[in-house]
Amino acid sequence: MKNLRGGLKLSLFILAAVSVFAACPAKKPSASQSGEAGITITFDQFSGSGDNEIYLKKMIYAYTLENPGVTINLQSYGYDDYFVQLAAKVSAGKAPDVFELNFENFVAYAKKGALEELDALITQAGLDMSVYNKMALDAFSSEGKQYGIPNSFSNVVLIYNKDLFDRAGIPYPNDDWQWADAMAAAVKIRALDSTIFGYYQAASFHEFYKAAVQNGGGFLNSAGTAFTIDSRENEETLRYLGVCCASRIKWYKYS
Repeated sequence: MKNLRGGLKLSLFILAAVSVFAACPAKKPSASQSGEAGITITFDQFSGSGDNEIYLKKMIYAYTLENPGVTINLQSYGYDDYFVQLAAKVSAGKAPDVFELNFENFVAYAKKGALEELDALITQAGLDMSVYNKMALDAFSSEGKQYGIPNSFSNVVLIYNKDLFDRAGIPYPNDDWQWADAMAAAVKIRALDSTIFGYYQAASFHEFYKAAVQNGGGFLNSAGTAFTIDSRENEETLRYLGVCCASRIKWYKYS
């Protein structure tokens, strides 16, 4: 099943699509950390680094205005360095009080007991968890326990140029489109001009996983008990992505 939309629903929050704020267990700020009047929270993150950090600092400032006596020590890292330094801190018993995790690293930290169970804190604070996307929230729970609160998630969308579709006389994409529909439209758009590419989808690990789910494939069986990397659906997906990336729809044959 190569439905462009159906697969998106299934793969929306897979892998690096979600990031979360988690807390380190049994590490409570002490008076010596922050003085007699308040507490200090150490906060490590990567997605708000660089140009985005100014906005994160504004959010922290707004929080401290509403919560006098709380000081937040922010430490930002680039993505390439973040998980190396985080692993070193956790291993040395010097983990930050709150830190950012993405999905592919969450399970390892949760299984090792490096994360605080948040259910009691959520209840105590009276948080309305219905404001969070359920799929994103559930991604950071394990064995019925919540270990993180979603910070952000990304969507998977199809962007198309209406002018080119009009010039080629092709109806706009709809929810029923399959890969073959997208490819057929791309061939006609490519034929409009030698400088116009019909379709492009990057061939990368994350793109492969999402496209494989669209096609009924994936890395594991539905029970999660066996690898299925060499399935026909996955092989078909690789051919499809190879065409999208390499040929830009000069020709296609993915099945």
